[in-house]
Amino acid sequence: MSGEGPGVVITTRDIYDKVVEVGGKVDGMLAAHERIREQVLDHEERLRAAERWRYALPASVLLGVLSATSALLATLL
Repeated sequence: MSGEGPGVVITTRDIYDKVVEVGGKVDGMLAAHERIREQVLDHEERLRAAERWRYALPASVLLGVLSATSALLATLL
C-alpha cells in the first residue's frame, strides 16, 4: 500500500457543484410545496361552501313547506 494516494479526491469545485445542485432541488421542492398549499386551501374553501349549502338545505326545505302550507291555508280560509 505504500506509494498509493487516497482512494477518493473531492475538490472544492465538486462540493460547490453539489451544493448548487441541492439548492436547485430545494427551490423546486419549495415551488411544489406552494402549489400543493394553494390546492389544499382551494379544497378547504370548496368543502366549506358545500357544508354551508348542506346545512342551509334543511332550513330552506322547512321554510318552503311552511310557506306552501300557509299559502294553502290562506286559500282555503
